Amino acid sequence: MPEEINIKKEPPAFVRWIALILISFAMFGNYYIYDSISPLADLLKEQLKYSDKNIGLLNAIYSLPNIIMVLIGGIIIDRIGTRRSVFIFSFLVMLGAFVTVLYGSIYSMAAGRLIFGLGAESMIVAITTIVARWFKGKELSFAFGLNLTVARLGSFLALNSPSLAKPLYNYWQNPLWISLSAGVFAVVCIVFYYFMDVYASRKYKMRKEGSQDKIVLREIFSFDKSFWFITFLCVTFYSAMFPFQTFAIKFFQEAHGTTREVGGNLSSILTLAAMIFTPLFGLLSDKIGKRSLLMMLGSLVIIPVYLIMAYKVDIAAPLGFRGGTAFLSTNAGEMWIKTTEGLPTMGIKVLYTNPIDDKLFAGTNKGVYTTSNFGLSWEQQSKGITASTIFGFANIGTNIFVATSGGVFLSTDNGINWKSESNVYSKTVIQEEQKSESSIFSKMSLSGTDVRTISNLGDKVYTGTSEGVFETGDMGKNWTLFNNGLENTDVYSLCGSVNRIYAGSEQGIFMLNKNDTIWKNINNSNSLTKIKSIFIKDTLIFAVAENSIIQAYENDFNWTVISQGIAASEIYTVFSDKDEIFAGTDEGIYKCKINMNQWQNASHEIGRSNVRTITKLSSGIYTGTSDALKIKLKFFDIDSEIPFYLIIPMALMGFAFSLIPAVMWPSVALVVKEAKLGTAYGLMTMIQNIGLALFNLLIGYTNDISAAGADNPSGYNTGMWIFSTLGFLGLFFAFMLRMSERKKPHGLEYGSIHKKKEKKTEKEKNE
Repeated sequence: MPEEINIKKEPPAFVRWIALILISFAMFGNYYIYDSISPLADLLKEQLKYSDKNIGLLNAIYSLPNIIMVLIGGIIIDRIGTRRSVFIFSFLVMLGAFVTVLYGSIYSMAAGRLIFGLGAESMIVAITTIVARWFKGKELSFAFGLNLTVARLGSFLALNSPSLAKPLYNYWQNPLWISLSAGVFAVVCIVFYYFMDVYASRKYKMRKEGSQDKIVLREIFSFDKSFWFITFLCVTFYSAMFPFQTFAIKFFQEAHGTTREVGGNLSSILTLAAMIFTPLFGLLSDKIGKRSLLMMLGSLVIIPVYLIMAYKVDIAAPLGFRGGTAFLSTNAGEMWIKTTEGLPTMGIKVLYTNPIDDKLFAGTNKGVYTTSNFGLSWEQQSKGITASTIFGFANIGTNIFVATSGGVFLSTDNGINWKSESNVYSKTVIQEEQKSESSIFSKMSLSGTDVRTISNLGDKVYTGTSEGVFETGDMGKNWTLFNNGLENTDVYSLCGSVNRIYAGSEQGIFMLNKNDTIWKNINNSNSLTKIKSIFIKDTLIFAVAENSIIQAYENDFNWTVISQGIAASEIYTVFSDKDEIFAGTDEGIYKCKINMNQWQNASHEIGRSNVRTITKLSSGIYTGTSDALKIKLKFFDIDSEIPFYLIIPMALMGFAFSLIPAVMWPSVALVVKEAKLGTAYGLMTMIQNIGLALFNLLIGYTNDISAAGADNPSGYNTGMWIFSTLGFLGLFFAFMLRMSERKKPHGLEYGSIHKKKEKKTEKEKNE
């Protein structure tokens, strides 16, 4: 009786895609843990006293073991197979996340990141090899793209965690517990994959692995030139991307005056773009080939973007995206005249009238601007202000204070020269006996503090920050934390009158009478939240509460909503002149008569711009606009406004961050023999990690040496030049790859359309 021959079939498509889903979700956990440090940068600096060098070390030490480990890991993968090796590596990932969260010591956290690094990159090499094993000869680039999309969802969620898990960002350790859960999730996914791979290996015809009999290290140097050019492109490209992301949120906060949440949203544009476009670029390269040309394009794109952000070059306005400007109305909002000559196009944060001489000041993302001719022309007057973003003004006589993203500055010569008045504030905090952690404060300087609002009461100046209200009675020489009675220390607005000052916070409106030491809650049982603006007109108080305008009289504080007719999703500010009230919204400006509650849109020439600030000069009413892209994703709890001038360069980076990886990683499988693929990916990742370790340390060191911070944003410029130089080197290596492929092709320039043409030509010849 003849023996029955059992010919195994290749695994069906649904089995391949399930395998891809499991390993991709494991990568999701890996990527989340890696990017969990960036959103914590300011908390680590503030609560644990970490320097930029320390923060850079936490990502650099991740890369250090991989200078050797990923090569060893690649050899292990070729030796014992992907199934067992990927489990070992993912367990190290989880263990590293656990050690990182335990203690705040730099040594303990660095040890955790070291253990994490031992497993993370080798895990990525193993998973990359798994994708090649299951999909080579099929939808290889597309599968790589989908794998990266799911993995980068982890990065996206980590970078947006300040929005998603905002309550946890009051202490450095809390968000890292989420990172640990991501590590546990990764191990669970790999366990499921392990048993699935065992089943598939028994039932289906699978590509052989774990069959390298002899490890010969010198064979590493026998890889083709094309492999080396891809590797050098890899190290320059990722060294320009990941070290930037290490400091990106901090950079956006300190150099561009964004909140931590908006900084995270901006940084996650790279990840979001990669999630969407990496699979599509993978499909494109599968179809058309031209891989070296596509990598050249991606490298070219990133060269200018760092310098655009460093020097605040607004390329959005020339492309038709509204930035911001100032408008003047001489007839109570019936008509508006643009007054933009000399103003930056990035938008206006605040307008302020000096009551002494009717001089108009504008606070922008590029410092202070003034006009003495009613807005016909503006000139920058920021001499001495080292911070970049201006949020508010206050004056005591001829002394003008300005609130910035890097502390408080004072001018005694009507805004011509400024000096820092963010010196020292007292440890003797005016508080009730310590009822909460907010009562304990060890920070000793307002320098570098993000001061969002400022006002005065008599000869005292008050500032609002995320840490509460600070008071000075000696012209800014000493500041005192003044939170007694405040139910929430996140203060958005301040407004002073003759005998009292009002503070708007997340929990409503609070009042401080002159010479009192306790803030009084004046919400009067109303559920008032997020008070963004306060304005006092005689005995009437107007305020913006969430997205409504409210008013009350100072003698009773019975608040009523007066927003009827305002068809806007966001209200930013309120102002009153004579018998009219004006509201700045994301649909322009509205006005109504006092006590009428019948609002009408009075934008006219302003259009649907975001009106952020309103003030009055003898010549008329002035408004300042600052348009941004509003992003509202309820599922991710994201509600942010991102400046257009920052979106463009970050979108370009996102384009490159999608294109190059989608083409680069699958290209290795085309230029290296399958038996050596694990070693090749390990070697490539090893060299990549040399670059990541060096450049994370270099950028952190450069930022420290240049004193980069909110009070010196230009200190970041040196690092941005380094990133641009890396982009140029990437372009050079992609070009050399193209030249190499012309002499000795490996199929990088061929896609499915070329194969179809060849088949058609061959068929025609045979006929």
